[in-house]
Parts: sequence; C-alpha cells; structure tokens
Amino acid sequence: MVLEKKPDNEDFVFTHGDYCMANIILLGNKLSGFIDLGRAGVSDRYQDIALAVRSFEHNFGTDKWNDLFYKEYGIEDVDYSKIEFYILLDELF
Repeated sequence: MVLEKKPDNEDFVFTHGDYCMANIILLGNKLSGFIDLGRAGVSDRYQDIALAVRSFEHNFGTDKWNDLFYKEYGIEDVDYSKIEFYILLDELF
C-alpha cells in the first residue's frame, strides 16, 4: 500500500524529519528553534509539510489552520497525495 502511493516526483530539500509542534520552539509568537533533529536530512519538502499538518490537526482538533500554513509556506497548489503518502510513511517509524 505504501509503495503504491509513492510520489512520482520529489522536491529534495533539507528537512527536519519530524516537523511537529512538539519539536518547534517558539518565543512569543516567533519561531525560536527546533529540537529532535535525529531524522533530519535531505528529503522531499512534503515530508515536513505532512507531519506539520498532522500535528496541527492532532493538537488543535481541526484542519482550519492548514490553509494558513500552506499560504505562509508559499504553497499555492497543495499536493494532498504527497501529504497522505508522507503521513502513511511516518507511521512505519
């Protein structure tokens, strides 16, 4: 099932690897740092995007913040199939 959903194209960047709210440090309303970089490395940018979206939905109980996140990240056309794939892939860890 996971291999069937593997994206055909990848946009490689440096990723956190476990980009979720528990691993983001805020100071006031600004990003101050990250923790738990054990899975950091080069991957498709959607690896971090997918885990951030899952974290927002888990922690806030809603997906209402996702569109704001995509906008601030600079994503105009969200690839929901990549989000689904990277969330599914993360379940294997």
